[in-house]
Amino acid sequence: MGITNNKSDMMKIYKLIVLSLFVMLLFTNCDKTESIDDITLPKGEVAVVYDNPNNVVVTADYANAFLYSWDMDNGDQHYAYELTEVEAYYPFKGSYDVTLVVSGKGGETKVNQQVVIESTDPVICENETIQFLTGGCDDEDGMKTWVWSTEARAIVLYVPAWGNMELYASGANELDPEAYDDDFTFALQGSYNVISDDRTLCNWPILEVGHTPDEGICDIANPEDSSWSIYEEEGVQYLTIGQSYLGHYHFVDRYKIIELSADKLVVEKEESIYLPTNNFSVNGMRIMTFVPEE
Repeated sequence: MGITNNKSDMMKIYKLIVLSLFVMLLFTNCDKTESIDDITLPKGEVAVVYDNPNNVVVTADYANAFLYSWDMDNGDQHYAYELTEVEAYYPFKGSYDVTLVVSGKGGETKVNQQVVIESTDPVICENETIQFLTGGCDDEDGMKTWVWSTEARAIVLYVPAWGNMELYASGANELDPEAYDDDFTFALQGSYNVISDDRTLCNWPILEVGHTPDEGICDIANPEDSSWSIYEEEGVQYLTIGQSYLGHYHFVDRYKIIELSADKLVVEKEESIYLPTNNFSVNGMRIMTFVPEE
């Protein structure tokens, strides 16, 4: 038998091939339709359980999800593949917006959940240092503003290398008038603010023994709101202020707390002091005294 070279047979073979391709394409599309759940957005819900007045547990139950991104609105953030439960501590009274972004093959689902804290943690309210500095939990505004003391010795300068010799102590109302309208505000929740009408006490003092220093007033824009914290080291308390200053315009890492009560704040900071008589600078200390704004 020879090879058939009939045009009609060739057309039948061609149609059979086309039909086979169509059936394959149809089944391929059916497979995609059946797996549509793999590309849907994650769906579910978030719930809040209050473990105690200041500690909460936030849970998420989502389908079609493989990544959870949490922002607890208290400074904590969490990222994980299966982190569907997060514990969070909220020390201060207020409303907080928890944000959860759930990622799946079909994209992201974003949900906001409000957490309401009815009262500030009693541990914070009972901290005497925080109470004196900020006014404490009983203060209606939750903040306290300090100003320069007008009494004598509002500023005292020492050069420790010379046996703690006192170089200068200011007299009553002796500071430049531009200093007395400066406000230094500490908020219970940790924020710190300076308002000085863009003119504040600054510059290195020019000192001689028994000579009044030329403090100087600088035209400096108020720094942006910052934060404060207190820590203890070897029995001594230190106050830190981020990217701002207290009293005298000079950014330092920390202020040593000499005295803190409801009516007085006395701090000490290290500083380079220029002595024109000797024509060199020495590492000294500036002690500053503040009182609550009336």
